[in-house]
Amino acid sequence: MRNRRHFLANVFRLAMTSGLVLADGITRVIAAVDPRPEFSSTEIDQVLSFYFGTSDAADDASIRIIAPLVTEQRELVPFKIEAPGAEKIAIVTDANPEPLILAMDQITDKTGVVIGRARLQKTGLLICYVLRNNVLTRATRKVNVSGHWQQTRA
Repeated sequence: MRNRRHFLANVFRLAMTSGLVLADGITRVIAAVDPRPEFSSTEIDQVLSFYFGTSDAADDASIRIIAPLVTEQRELVPFKIEAPGAEKIAIVTDANPEPLILAMDQITDKTGVVIGRARLQKTGLLICYVLRNNVLTRATRKVNVSGHWQQTRA
């Protein structure tokens, strides 16, 4: 009886130890940093340098950003961007700690339409950068975020 109890206790310890090691390994895989540096960058210039190879961009009136001028705090901001002839598109904001919202390449549609939603943490600019014929251009739209963060009591 004692040997059986000893055996079961050892099996239980082995199972718990291997379960903890496995859980730690899974946590490390899930928490791994994205290997593409543009997704973890905290500066818009860094995002542009990593994604386009340059951060020098000129204003472009052919890029059209459609987004509300005012939105409520904690709401997703809908946007539509039209960038005819775009080869690569990056949408960033100065309103979040990590500015990259969306990055697209291998665009097959020559109209270059992007529709999406973004969460802005504060009032700021929605900026679209477009690469056409190795020339980087941009368009901006200011979005005002209204309302207040409300803390809930525990």
